[in-house]
Amino acid sequence: FMDAADLITLEMLGAVDPGGSVDYHREILPYLNRYAKGYEITTPKRLAHFLSQVSVESGFKNVQEQLDYSAQRMKEVYGCKLPPHGNHSPKLHIVNGDVVCNFGQLRPELWANPDHYTHNPENLANFVYAGKYHNGSEASGDGYKYRGRGLIQTTFKANYEVFNREHNRRFPDDPKNFLDNPDLLLSDLEYGVESAFVYWVVTRNVNPAADTGDVQAVTQAINGGQNGHAERLIAYNR
Repeated sequence: FMDAADLITLEMLGAVDPGGSVDYHREILPYLNRYAKGYEITTPKRLAHFLSQVSVESGFKNVQEQLDYSAQRMKEVYGCKLPPHGNHSPKLHIVNGDVVCNFGQLRPELWANPDHYTHNPENLANFVYAGKYHNGSEASGDGYKYRGRGLIQTTFKANYEVFNREHNRRFPDDPKNFLDNPDLLLSDLEYGVESAFVYWVVTRNVNPAADTGDVQAVTQAINGGQNGHAERLIAYNR
């Protein structure tokens, strides 16, 4: 089979991310190749699915979750209950510039004390992500500490625990503590890239779907729906 260094080429990145910078592609290429081998994304189908999905998810950019919302947008995203199963009505409508929930409010604190959370990513993350997926209480600060980072957003303490375990198991010559230092996923492009492979292989176990060549199945596994399916299919075919 192809040498690991040649699994992914600049030409492949240019095909799947035609709007991207060649200089940036050149910068991330060694990391993509290192971790493609380390996480066994080495067949043509797996590589094509991985590259096309990540290109649509993030354009290969290593970014963090922003969580910087106006009061209205914050309520739209985090403040309204979803419709009951099978009901396709919208979950909210806007009256005089404010949000009215059609099926009841979630998180009444966002309504009672919006100024504490509006345009304050730390307060908002600590509140809305508290007590989920191994995060501690709002006061623990885990929500913001373990906010989304990387090429495919790694979010919540539980997923940082998975990343920490997988990296140290597969690369014992490079021991790291990502639980104490989650910002490494953002400050060091290498680990932002690796985090996407951990999400793909371990968190979501996408390879079985990728082996079938079914873009719809892979898209479902990656984001739990069909957001951007058309773009993902075009990128895969390229």
